[in-house]
Amino acid sequence: MKEARSIEAKLKQKGFTVKVRIETGIPLREILRVEKEEGVSAIVIGSHGKTNLEEMLLGSVSEKVIRKSSKPVLVVSR
Repeated sequence: MKEARSIEAKLKQKGFTVKVRIETGIPLREILRVEKEEGVSAIVIGSHGKTNLEEMLLGSVSEKVIRKSSKPVLVVSR
């Protein structure tokens, strides 16, 4: 949570409106629920850096969010 607050502060200094939420549950469902609930303008999500082959075989939360979100999704490599 400390790291999230640090990032939140930096983004706010740049003029972004930021709200940190920590949710529990099935990641895809929770992300899409919060997207609608908060009326977000974009989603920023981390990627584990799997190869394309691994993503095709296993799928990933990031890839599923990109497909199902109605808002732009920025995937950040960890």
